[in-house]
Amino acid sequence: MTKYILIILMNAGLILAQDTTAFIDRETWIEDAQKMIGKAEPDSGVEITITSPDATPVPLPDDTVITRSLRSSRELKIFGDHTIPAGAIYRDDIRIIGGDLTINGTLESHATVIGGDVIIHAGAVVDGDILALGGRVEQSDEAIINGKIIETNLTEGLVYRETGARADSLRDWDLDFSYGDDYTCHDKNSWHTPSNWIHFKTDGLVYNRNEGFVITPINSQWDRRGESSFILNLSAGYRQADHSLVGRITFQKTFFTNRNFLLFAGLMNQARSDDAYRLSVEENTLAGILGRQDFLDRWNEQGWRTGFGIALGGLRTSVSINSVKRDTLGVIDMWSLFNRNRILRPSLTFTPYTSNYVLATADFRTARYRLFRSGIAAHVEAELFRDGFNPRELLTANINELNTRIFVTTVANWEFTPGILLRTRLIAGLTNGTLPSYRYFGVGGLGSLGAHGFKEQLGDEMIQGSLAVIFKPDFLDMNQFFSIYIETGHAWIDANQDYTQLDVSSYSAQLLQTAGFTVGKADGSDVDFLINVAKSLDQPATYETTFRLTLNF
Repeated sequence: MTKYILIILMNAGLILAQDTTAFIDRETWIEDAQKMIGKAEPDSGVEITITSPDATPVPLPDDTVITRSLRSSRELKIFGDHTIPAGAIYRDDIRIIGGDLTINGTLESHATVIGGDVIIHAGAVVDGDILALGGRVEQSDEAIINGKIIETNLTEGLVYRETGARADSLRDWDLDFSYGDDYTCHDKNSWHTPSNWIHFKTDGLVYNRNEGFVITPINSQWDRRGESSFILNLSAGYRQADHSLVGRITFQKTFFTNRNFLLFAGLMNQARSDDAYRLSVEENTLAGILGRQDFLDRWNEQGWRTGFGIALGGLRTSVSINSVKRDTLGVIDMWSLFNRNRILRPSLTFTPYTSNYVLATADFRTARYRLFRSGIAAHVEAELFRDGFNPRELLTANINELNTRIFVTTVANWEFTPGILLRTRLIAGLTNGTLPSYRYFGVGGLGSLGAHGFKEQLGDEMIQGSLAVIFKPDFLDMNQFFSIYIETGHAWIDANQDYTQLDVSSYSAQLLQTAGFTVGKADGSDVDFLINVAKSLDQPATYETTFRLTLNF
């Protein structure tokens, strides 16, 4: 029988328990291990088994040492090579000494590899952190890296690298709050899809009422396989509605070891929307193909931009000056599988013009933030502009001379007891000066407040908040999760209402309110699908049932 040593580090000393039989399933590893260790009888033999989701045992080497302290999770000390098989989930810390670590499954904890290499294959998921001392890290482009990977070795000279979603690097940092990719707070592939955070990868297929089909076969990045401090990105495709070429090209120069600072410049011809927080482009495309629906308003921008970006821990900021020609996009006769007679919403209307504006963004998240994990994520976007000002005048103007549109989104998760998560989302829109009507904030409709009309309220100010209780799959002992939620919101014209001088009761009747429940399936990082049922609380007998691919709160 394979034997192991259980070393329990206590506050006042060391207790050595050996030869105790214990079979520990991966789902109850820590809880059951504590109980079993406490009942340990000497000279009875020890066998510890980690099982993968299909109940296949995951073998550990004969010389594995398992340690436990009051301040940390269980740690597996392994002398020699070790592999995390596909389908297996490791939630305990691993220390590999004198061997390689190969990852085919999921690592949710910390791994330290001393004197060996780390090989991360396609399909592997790293939610935790990896420290490779004296070895190299080989990572597949198809691996999912949510955590941080630190590599130090002497084979290439003295090398120190940080990569991954939490690295202090501007490469492969995937916070995406822009139109053209998944919005971060939806959590659909938005925290771990490797992408350049200045030049986001464009969806390969987009379908909506303004552009028809947009096919983008080229999404390329050239940087000498990550070794160069210069980065060239190109996203190029074809737009059906006006038979035009669309896309972006961006050239970046990064500085310092971890690329904490960069300068960039680029050209663009693409659609832009202020509604990206409502739902992902993928969802909106499916809504168009299946049901002749489009939940985003958009216009076209063609021009150039240049600016800089800074990365500090979990914070990413960028400031750019943009000079573009803005134009409306028409409405095509959308084809769909169902509801082919649905009346489409008209497009935005304004006279085409040249717009010069400064765009400042700040994206933040705590290290452990995930879809169903405690943490905080936030996005702030400020656009400064004034008609008739050229780029130089914008940069030298007093800020009080400029019009400002500010959009803020925050999400906070708190798992207050194992398996039950409290999730809150707050969205705010603010304006200083004059805002064109087509840039007004809207409240109501899918992705905003369900069971209400699309942009039922419009204004140059808005507030929207939601509170949800989520029962996670491990709490329900099934693959699905269940949530109940309530949300409220209001948009208004600031010149017409001064809420700072009014009692809350005087405008509470204008708040839109919705309550509902959600049943869905998630893989731990993303929502696979969900069914949402919502009811308006301020309108009689208004229900809405939707099929979603992202959380709606």
